[in-house]
Amino acid sequence: MISAVPFKVKEFAYSGFAITLVSASIAHFGRGDARNLSVLYVIDPLVFFGLLAVSYFYFAKRATRSARQRSNSRRFKTVEHDDDRAPGDGAV
Repeated sequence: MISAVPFKVKEFAYSGFAITLVSASIAHFGRGDARNLSVLYVIDPLVFFGLLAVSYFYFAKRATRSARQRSNSRRFKTVEHDDDRAPGDGAV
């Protein structure tokens, strides 16, 4: 997985693949491949669309979880107080 690519770019890639797979299934159905050749020409892109949907679900779930963890870590940063210093650390 490439972490340097922004989240929105990855979302556009998912949507591009989804549009391609759905339109391939529609094109095969419209051409009559389901009657003449095999139903697999219509169903095959939809199977991969299902796999893509599952992949996107876990991608989005992981992205929101990591964003939530980042926001929590920023919120609960520890602040060093004068009471936390060891004696002789230059505290006056």
